[in-house]
Amino acid sequence: MKKIPEPKLKSAVELTPAQMNSIHFGGNHTVLTPEQLEGLVNAKKQQADEPQKPGK
Repeated sequence: MKKIPEPKLKSAVELTPAQMNSIHFGGNHTVLTPEQLEGLVNAKKQQADEPQKPGK
């Protein structure tokens, strides 16, 4: 198994779970909804089911 070295972050600060929960980025909702995700999966399945054309 590949071992990934731990990054050396100079400005990183350890946070408690409560501190992490208090951080909010933006205020926007999730851009990708479950319905959108399902549509993407279905589109990918349809694309996989189509025969490949030469040159693609």
